[in-house]
Amino acid sequence: MIRISFVLLALYLLTGCVTHSVQTSNQNPESSQKIKSMTSAVLIPIKVEVKESGIGSLEKLPEESAEANRIVKSEVIKAFSNINNVDIVEYSVENEDEQLLFDDYVGLYQRVAVSAENIQYMGPAWSDRKSFNYTLGNGLSYLKDKTGSDKAIFIYGEDIVTSGGKKALAALAMIGGIGVNPGGIAVLHIGVVDLDTGHLLWSNSSASQGLSLDSEKSVKSAIAEILSTSPLTTGK
Repeated sequence: MIRISFVLLALYLLTGCVTHSVQTSNQNPESSQKIKSMTSAVLIPIKVEVKESGIGSLEKLPEESAEANRIVKSEVIKAFSNINNVDIVEYSVENEDEQLLFDDYVGLYQRVAVSAENIQYMGPAWSDRKSFNYTLGNGLSYLKDKTGSDKAIFIYGEDIVTSGGKKALAALAMIGGIGVNPGGIAVLHIGVVDLDTGHLLWSNSSASQGLSLDSEKSVKSAIAEILSTSPLTTGK
């Protein structure tokens, strides 16, 4: 399902070549109020990867991925602090069992958030559905006692860069009169979850061929765009 959402965004961008944002449908005033009043949040260990797309291959780039994680985490902390003085708590996993629990919840979050975003592509049959209950369950509620925060921020991203060989192939194809787009694409997603209930309060994504997750300037711009729709900035 995560891959399907990524492909939908990719197809949109490859035709329009512009940045596109998707906001979770959630018309619950209580959810918006919880975000507006939040003063601190636990930053769940983030998952941001940079991968190289070659001719028939897709390979993770460890060094670039580590740098992208560092940049995204740093810029998210700065952005929330600048918007509403939200204190971001960086939680350290204590043991292997807890790491497995976090891995499960990161995977669950991605599926719930992608489902929430995909609803917007479902057509007019879903247009009268004003609210959905997107939840992870309360399995992470213990973090509230450990950190003093009752919200959690989830982040994930994927940056697909193009190998030199694939670019060369695209250039040769263009010389032969065949239109081929050699560019990669990146997606960055941020969401806020209520630790008491596990409910997804708000989320948004940004995707673009011009987004580079290992570039501070590019990430900062994407985060500003993502948060521009949140109750923290809109007052909704």
